Amino acid sequence: MMGDLGLVKDAEEREVSFLNQGQRVVGTLHLPPGATRCIITCHGYISHRNSDKWLAVARRLSEVGLAVLRFDFRGCGESQGNPETASGRVEDLRAALDFVGRELRPRKLGLLGSSLGGAVALLVAAHDPPSMDSGHRRIDCLVTWATPAEVRLFPHEYPPAAVLEAARSIKCPILIVHGTRDEVVPYDHAQRLFESAPEPKRLEFIAGGDHTFTNPRHRKRVVELSVGWFERYLVTGPAGNESR
Repeated sequence: MMGDLGLVKDAEEREVSFLNQGQRVVGTLHLPPGATRCIITCHGYISHRNSDKWLAVARRLSEVGLAVLRFDFRGCGESQGNPETASGRVEDLRAALDFVGRELRPRKLGLLGSSLGGAVALLVAAHDPPSMDSGHRRIDCLVTWATPAEVRLFPHEYPPAAVLEAARSIKCPILIVHGTRDEVVPYDHAQRLFESAPEPKRLEFIAGGDHTFTNPRHRKRVVELSVGWFERYLVTGPAGNESR
């Protein structure tokens, strides 16, 4: 059950798919018995759902009773389509939210995004309208890893300031994690995101961590920080100010 935070060892893993704009988006759903909270993961620009990093975090989250959907953005991994637009990835994540809502009807839901996937998660979370059924927003919690404060890959779609503007507009708790030796996105981007986001929020720097946290010790720390954040805000509930 979700209220019991003992380790769950028999979570089901199954391949799923859904359509976005007529193209097949492929994912893997991790389903612990009785799960009523769900995390959707969002990979980076040239990544995919089946990297070691995403397998590790999905299985760790499912161990504490959280369902997880990790999916390939269109044009990546096993999904169909073109990877060359940010707006397409935003629409893919919205389609994933719709899919989880139909299939699982979770009581609470979180997003975990890395690099460009973190920027996409922010863009979606910032424009998360309340449900017509419940009156509540769909996204209850957010974690970003190695996420840029500016995205310049798609200037015809989003101005550079769009991600910071999104961070200012989110209505959910956010944990921002970044390595101090990130070779792709300088770690000062994390500080800018943190300063823009409303409370409750937390910033964690991983000393010596690179863009993908390839050092096993760094990766374990990042995963455990993320699991703890989701447990706090999706399972046990907030208590006090998190800013640091």
